[in-house]
Parts: sequence; structure tokens; C-alpha cells
Amino acid sequence: MLLLGVATEASFLQLCRLYENSISDPNAQKKFSKLERIKEKHRWILERYLALPGAIRQQLPDGLDVTLAGIYDLIRRQRNELGHPQDARPEIDREHAFALFHLFITYLRDIEALAAYVQLRGL
Repeated sequence: MLLLGVATEASFLQLCRLYENSISDPNAQKKFSKLERIKEKHRWILERYLALPGAIRQQLPDGLDVTLAGIYDLIRRQRNELGHPQDARPEIDREHAFALFHLFITYLRDIEALAAYVQLRGL
């Protein structure tokens, strides 16, 4: 589960690199490049996605806002819980792990679609 979280974050960071390269406004590109925390970058991209006109958002996967806001955060939190030193090792049951693997497939499919869109048109 820890590696699933790492893969989730790695795919999001790839999206961030593509997005940063697609920003045409030099001031906005400079602001985005100065963001150090992934949480700040996540918020920035989510806000830009939500600001897209409905007709454009319909070209992207249905529920992408849920993927960006919910699934990403759920998997990342699980990774954080497992990856930080603590007295008692956190337990995760098979059903929970299975559900997260399935969510990861949806997450990755949606992030790849957004990345392809960003490469072509920007956000």
C-alpha cells in the first residue's frame, strides 16, 4: 500500500511537470514553479480544473473532480499513515487494500487523460 501511494504521488508530480510546461503566462508559471508542497500544487491544479468551462470538462473523464479531490487524497493519506514512523504498525485488511488498488486504476486513467489534455491545450 505504501508503494501504491508513492505511485499515486509520482503520477501527480508528472502531471505537475506537464502542467508547468504548458503555462503560457510567465507570471503564473513562476508562481506555480515556486510552490514547494505537493498539497499546494494539488490545490492549484484542482482549482484550474474546476474553473474550466463545462463544455471542456465534458471532454475529460466523468468524475475527474472526484478523482482529483477524493481518490488522490484517500490514497495519499493511506500512504502517509503507513509511511511515517509510529509505535504500532498500522494494519490494513485485504478488502481495504483491494478497494484501494481498484481506485488507483480509476485514478491513473483519469490523471493520464488530464495529462494528455494539458499537453495539448494547457489548463
